[in-house]
Amino acid sequence: MTTVEEMACQELVERVTDYLDAALTDADLTRFEEHVDECPGCEEVLHQFQAVVELTGHLEPADVAAIDATTRDTLLDAFRTWHNERQ
Repeated sequence: MTTVEEMACQELVERVTDYLDAALTDADLTRFEEHVDECPGCEEVLHQFQAVVELTGHLEPADVAAIDATTRDTLLDAFRTWHNERQ
């Protein structure tokens, strides 16, 4: 049995940009990658984020900070709904 706490799907979606920015701690990186390896829905979410980044180019922290909270929450809700519908 592992001593590392598993990462829930919702947390993964909320942390995917940190993952792509290489901003996760070692422990969270392990949790993130283990979850993606075991959850096809979250693997797809990760691939979608990677595709968006590839298509739109590199976003700077100031670009991300410029996204208002309502838009951010709307996007997170959309990904959560999509994920829940796939389960």
